[in-house]
Amino acid sequence: MGHGRKIVMYPLSFRDFIRVADEALFRKLPEIKQFTVDEILSKTWRCAPYLDKLIELFTLYLQSEGMPLAVKSLLAEGQVSRDAYTTYLSWA
Repeated sequence: MGHGRKIVMYPLSFRDFIRVADEALFRKLPEIKQFTVDEILSKTWRCAPYLDKLIELFTLYLQSEGMPLAVKSLLAEGQVSRDAYTTYLSWA
C-alpha cells in the first residue's frame, strides 16, 4: 500500500515456504503432480527421512501464517517483527 497503489499479497503455500526457508531440502522433496492415491503415497514415503525438519518448518510456517513479511522477519530474526504485525493489522 502506498504511492497510490495497493499490492495484494497472499500467504505462501507450505511448499513455497520450504523453498524460502530451506532451498536444499526443497530440492530433495518430490512434487505431487497428478494427485492420484498411488502418487501421493509413494511420494509421501520419500519425504519420511526429512520428517523432523518438516515438522520444524511447519511450526515456523504456522507462526508466520505464511504471510510474506512475517516469513521474512521470522526467518531473519527468529520471530515475527512488530512491523509485520502492524502492517497486517492496518489492512483490516
